[in-house]
Amino acid sequence: MRDELDTYDFALRGITNAKDVNLESLKGKVIFINYWATWCPPCRAEMPMIQDLYNDYNEKVVFLLVSDESPETIKKFLAKKGYDIQIFNPLTDYPDDFNASSIPRTYIIDKEGYIVVDKKGAANWSSDAVRQQLDQMIKGF
Repeated sequence: MRDELDTYDFALRGITNAKDVNLESLKGKVIFINYWATWCPPCRAEMPMIQDLYNDYNEKVVFLLVSDESPETIKKFLAKKGYDIQIFNPLTDYPDDFNASSIPRTYIIDKEGYIVVDKKGAANWSSDAVRQQLDQMIKGF
């Protein structure tokens, strides 16, 4: 898949380990966006793998885990599980490119602004295949 983003106008409020951000400021970077919720079993199942990927790639890839839940609910869940990944609440409507009608839903955007991964449902985000793809995107291939 290689659909180019129509807009980068998407503002997010940082909940944990994150400052507020607008997608516009992230142009030219590899971005991992995951829509999730604490009450969603598949979301909870993939969270350890996302945390592992975040631990290894947070200096090279922008991680935006987005939830509509309250900051208190999110912080309580993360503290209980020992996760320290960056979590955000949306401040503006979701762009049409990110029609996350079901969760979990994950998008990976390359440096040129193309959606190269659009995955519905849980996945092993710490797999060798994902890591190889990210490595290639970081290098610009």
